[in-house]
Amino acid sequence: MHGEAVRPTKLTWEAQPRVHFRYYPEVWRSSRVSAWASLGVLRERRWEKLPDPKDTFASVGVRQRHGALSPKELRGEGGVYPMINVLAEDRVFLNYGPVQMQLMARAHGLAMTKQLQEAAEYVIRILSDLAEVQKQAKDVLTLDELDLSAYPLPLRLMVEAVLEVGDRTLTPMAAVAGTFADLAGDWLVEKGATKVMINNGGDIALRLLGNEKTKLGLTSSIEASGYSHILNITAGDEIGGVATSGLGGRSFTKGIASAVTVVAKTARVADACATLIANHCLVEDPGILRLPAEQLDPNTDIPGHLVTVRVGDLSPQTKAMALENGLQKAIELKSLGRIHGAVLFLDDLVVMIPDDLCQAVKFEGGNQDGNS
Repeated sequence: MHGEAVRPTKLTWEAQPRVHFRYYPEVWRSSRVSAWASLGVLRERRWEKLPDPKDTFASVGVRQRHGALSPKELRGEGGVYPMINVLAEDRVFLNYGPVQMQLMARAHGLAMTKQLQEAAEYVIRILSDLAEVQKQAKDVLTLDELDLSAYPLPLRLMVEAVLEVGDRTLTPMAAVAGTFADLAGDWLVEKGATKVMINNGGDIALRLLGNEKTKLGLTSSIEASGYSHILNITAGDEIGGVATSGLGGRSFTKGIASAVTVVAKTARVADACATLIANHCLVEDPGILRLPAEQLDPNTDIPGHLVTVRVGDLSPQTKAMALENGLQKAIELKSLGRIHGAVLFLDDLVVMIPDDLCQAVKFEGGNQDGNS
């Protein structure tokens, strides 16, 4: 129930702040499930225009085309723009159906451009595998199946992640974006990468080996002028995933948090846990409008569940109570070893576990959005 946008910072590709978009009743955004349901008809896409290499997170329009892309088209020959675009020697962008993924990797400081392109092609292949079992991916009953061996690897990992979280309000789709980020990251490690960051629409898989380290800049909402907190991660932290949920993005939430960012051992577990914690940032208040998910998206995987579509003016006490409810779920998940930590934002309020998970950033002059 997430899949948020990400903006670049002056910390280069080591820092990927998170930005969220709020839902409003007059603008129904397509949900994550609808995006993945489009696989049935959007088998192949190509760029309408290439992204600006200087703006690695620029939104790029795509248009549907019929038929499959040939290897020649994938290489961009004959004047046909590829869906796999090299942004820099260590950075490739993939736009394919529901996936908008940035892949970044180095091997002991050396670029891996060719391997990054191959990793993007690998994602396309396994995405097609998942398309064959969309019905099972949306069905909570799939979690009860004892033998998953007949299913493709992405769905097996999605099911395992949701089972590990242990909440029956989630379907396998709660871990879909994180799963594909993990698979791309693991593929690159097998090819020799020592530092990997796979950003799948805001759900990030990290693979840091040896003495590698990175930084992530976090923002609390789309209204923020720049990132407000920094998350420092080293290989020794054994953090493999960072995911964010909350109001906005491509999927629904039951809570009112502006953003809930979770760090865990894998992106798929972080993905599912961020969804669950954000759902628990829930209070009853006349200023909060909720509607059944199926009224907003007939393809939803959670029919009958009320999801938040509008948040009006709330008292400080109401906001604090919502964050406290989410924090209690985060504490529970951390005590069970499911997550390393979480930070929860609601407007100008922020809580986190552990208390030193990330650090607030104070800017003195310059450009806070990191573009200076």
